[in-house]
Amino acid sequence: MAVRFRSLIIHGPPATAGPNALIGPSFRLWVSLAWPRVGQITPAERIHFFDFKEKYFEGCADMPTAILSLHLDGRSKAVSNYYGGCERQTSGPQVELASMASEIDAVAGTQRWIQCDEECTKKLIQDGFEINAQAPNEKTALLLAIQKGEIGRVRLLLAAGAAVNLADAQGTTPLMTAVIWGHGDIARELLTRGADVRAKDKKGFTALEMTADSALHKHLIKAGAK
Repeated sequence: MAVRFRSLIIHGPPATAGPNALIGPSFRLWVSLAWPRVGQITPAERIHFFDFKEKYFEGCADMPTAILSLHLDGRSKAVSNYYGGCERQTSGPQVELASMASEIDAVAGTQRWIQCDEECTKKLIQDGFEINAQAPNEKTALLLAIQKGEIGRVRLLLAAGAAVNLADAQGTTPLMTAVIWGHGDIARELLTRGADVRAKDKKGFTALEMTADSALHKHLIKAGAK
């Protein structure tokens, strides 16, 4: 089966693949590819994908290691595989699903995106990366870079047009994220780029109320926080 990948949702709902199918694994980050990736995977018919149950469990996995979703010829199905390998299975639906997820992973070249450094980020930007694309929890590439304390990537993303005040589903802005994770250098960078120091999250808290850093606290007040 030839599949074309336009985006990957890593540790989220399934990724898109087309033109006639929706097939995708669940990984750990969200990326949006600048162009489709095309490759060959095991035909769904060969492993009887539509005969699978919606969920399979193994004792050592408390979260799905892969979520596979297929839309083909008017039929749709999603399967969650809680599979850690602890039961040493050598065959059966969980092994087949894990194998299919690995094939999709290889086709999409996922590993290169999981640890995307500054060079990787530059390449994505050059290739037309959707800089403000959001995951289902509304996290952006900027929020993830801030969370990791990667100021080099933060600067690259901001220079490329990343929205400095675009919050996630909890209303957590980039500035709040920098404050929560203790990245004062990034917080100061965001303030120079126009970060809203008075913004509130869904619970009504501001960045000022989230910081335990006295120097940063003073800096936020100086920037207009109340």
